Amino acid sequence: MIKKGFTPIDASGVGSLTSIFSWAPGCDMFDSIENESYRVLFLVEDQDICKVKNADTLYIQFIPLVPDNNPPVISIPDVPDGQIEIIAGDSLLFSITGMDQDEDSISLYISEGNRLLDWTGAVFNPAKGRSNVNTFFSWQTDCSHLSGNYEDVIYDFTFTLEDDKCFSSASNSIDLAIVVKNRQVNYDDFFIPNVFTPNNDGINEFFKVLNLPEDNCNNKFLDVSIYNRFGKRVFFSRDRDFKWAAQNVVSGVFYYFLNFSEKDYKGYVHVLY
Repeated sequence: MIKKGFTPIDASGVGSLTSIFSWAPGCDMFDSIENESYRVLFLVEDQDICKVKNADTLYIQFIPLVPDNNPPVISIPDVPDGQIEIIAGDSLLFSITGMDQDEDSISLYISEGNRLLDWTGAVFNPAKGRSNVNTFFSWQTDCSHLSGNYEDVIYDFTFTLEDDKCFSSASNSIDLAIVVKNRQVNYDDFFIPNVFTPNNDGINEFFKVLNLPEDNCNNKFLDVSIYNRFGKRVFFSRDRDFKWAAQNVVSGVFYYFLNFSEKDYKGYVHVLY
């Protein structure tokens, strides 16, 4: 029985005798505790002056029981409803926490979605600890995470928290849907000025568009070209924050072309000195 954690009692005395029996069974002492029981013999023996021995015995049966276990609790504090929506190109970062009220050792890992981690480049670090653990999930999304038609894609991840209570381990999981969306852009609500006065008075000195439509995955700003009335290009830029000061041109009408990958805008602007 020594290998099961029992320590033999070996004590002697005169008249009366008391000894302590203790047993602290650990999980590593059993292959299984189903139908396990242990019968321990306690023997007390005397030896009188005539050297005649008398003995008494006591048998105690020990039956190991499966310990009670409260399942650990997993949560994503910043995502209470189990779904996140993110615009392709934006980054995502949130924490995942685990707690075990029995103060068992616990492991937090991703049980569904490992292949998605490899494919998408999202980062999740499994965590282990006792009683409490905390780790993070991060993802820098991009347009490749949309469908071929730039439509929304839902990525499903399952995070699991498991304790190591012997013979009665428990776990809890939480499902998270991450919806990657294309940026929705209003192409009708921006202002292109039709006149400016580069006369060095500090007012309306440049031709510029302050609220160009935002880029999304299927339509991005490419460049701007400005031509005079003879068809000669007098300005070109790939900077969406462009400014044209009408250098080396006279007053008159000029024609602009704002080029996006899927949509173009054209019109005219007056230069007045």
